[in-house]
Amino acid sequence: MAVAPPATYAPDGGPPAGHLLASPRARRLAAEFGIDIARVESAGGRIVEADVRRYLEQLGTPRESTPKTVPDKPAEALPTARRLTAERMTLSFQTVPHFYLTVLADATALAKLRDDLLPVVEQETGARLSYTDLLVKALGLALKKHADIHVSWSQDGIIRHQAVHIGIAAQFGDRLLVPVIRNADLLSVAALAKTRHELVARGRAGKLNPTDLEG
Repeated sequence: MAVAPPATYAPDGGPPAGHLLASPRARRLAAEFGIDIARVESAGGRIVEADVRRYLEQLGTPRESTPKTVPDKPAEALPTARRLTAERMTLSFQTVPHFYLTVLADATALAKLRDDLLPVVEQETGARLSYTDLLVKALGLALKKHADIHVSWSQDGIIRHQAVHIGIAAQFGDRLLVPVIRNADLLSVAALAKTRHELVARGRAGKLNPTDLEG
């Protein structure tokens, strides 16, 4: 929507030479309907919104008419990685029943475990162990143990998955991508950290493959 520039006022309250005195709302309404505000007359010396509406009625434009709108730009083609992410997330919300659970947990032991493993993992893989790595490992084991929740719904019934693949949403500049860590239940914590580190590095460099975002 186009917005007209604000009216200009002189220090003494009068309009400067060559400037039209009009309220911001009057200018905005005139811009919305695509009319030249200089054609609007006002008995008070300053054009207000009511003056613009009166002018619209004189033109035969009802007050409730829809203002002129700027059409949307044509659809932009997305890079493969962004297109796949959008398709997968849309498909997920369309086909997977969603529900959300919240629980408070004492993570003192988790924090200590990470502190103990930090130097070991970094020395072994060159990757810095994150809480995400530990949570992915825990989730992978939980999905393997509780097979009834490691399923998908299809028109033919429930599909029970054998392999545990976990997607991690990550921000890469202005892009949100979801690279997938495969067989998360079978990987060691160090291997998880290394895999996540490599995926993130490729994502930042724009080198993720379509297979990194599938499954």
